[in-house]
Amino acid sequence: MELDRISTLPDSLLTHILSYLLIEDSVKTSVLSKRWEFLCLKVPVLDLTKLQFCLQRKAISWLILRFVELNRGSRLESFNIKCSSYNNVEDMREITFLDFSQEIKKVRYIDSIFYKHGVRDLIAEAIHRGVQHLEAHLSERMPRVTTYNMPECVYTSKTLVSLKLANVGLDEDPEFGASLPNLKMMHLTNIYYNSLLIIKMLISASPLLEDLTFDFPKPKPKPKNNDFRQDFRRRPYQYSPNTDYIFLEDFSDSPTREETDDFTNVPQCLISTLEYVKINRLIMKEENGIKLVNYFLENSAVLKKLTLSFTHPCVTNQELESYKKLLTSTKLSPTCQVIFD
Repeated sequence: MELDRISTLPDSLLTHILSYLLIEDSVKTSVLSKRWEFLCLKVPVLDLTKLQFCLQRKAISWLILRFVELNRGSRLESFNIKCSSYNNVEDMREITFLDFSQEIKKVRYIDSIFYKHGVRDLIAEAIHRGVQHLEAHLSERMPRVTTYNMPECVYTSKTLVSLKLANVGLDEDPEFGASLPNLKMMHLTNIYYNSLLIIKMLISASPLLEDLTFDFPKPKPKPKNNDFRQDFRRRPYQYSPNTDYIFLEDFSDSPTREETDDFTNVPQCLISTLEYVKINRLIMKEENGIKLVNYFLENSAVLKKLTLSFTHPCVTNQELESYKKLLTSTKLSPTCQVIFD
């Protein structure tokens, strides 16, 4: 009889290996032997992004219940959840779920797979477990009325290193304090909010922030005196002094000239840390875009690479070369490369 060398490995190593598997594959190992029965539920990473919520709701409910019961008091390194389907929502019924107060309760799917209480409780529990990497995505097809705000503990986590949110809501009242002392990466995609003050607060509360990515939904028409919103939408990096990478997703929907004329303010990150900038959907010879590109080149002392892409597909190589010469003539960083994507 051959010796089972794998089963002789310590639990910490086995659970680390299992954390790289899909949950459904990891769970299959529980039938190997008594030793493996609960190892799949002791992994430091809980990734629910690949599961079909509408098809496996009972199994997921049991899985999460057992996961929490077996790991009370332990730390969680990473928690990922993605609700990618909006099919058969009308068929959703009540399921048994854990509310993390050591009681079982009923949670109803409220016209959305992203059920109001369950996921909020899951995220809050992950934060309380000292999670380092949190990723939560809601389907883009969900009606906005069904979006739910993140629990407030997300804004005050002492352990978060990366935070990625998509198609979810942020708190409507930014009056509470925020503190994210270890956050280095923040990606916010299609986030719903009532006040951009909450975004500014999150960035200002992250002194170690290095990677900052925004992809906001198109705003509704705003009053002319809404200077802060327009300023923040174009230059959120001024509130993050340690940013070394900036990605502006879509500059084709640029504001008016009056809204972008003031480029006199040079934030700390441009002076000392910013190394990479990428700007998408620029319009060739469009004044606002040229001013923004020159702003980065003229003020970024340690910039290594500036990547630009244009909306017009018929831009000739000669036009690109002329544009590059125009830009690089005023760059502050001698090692900066300008690349057309």
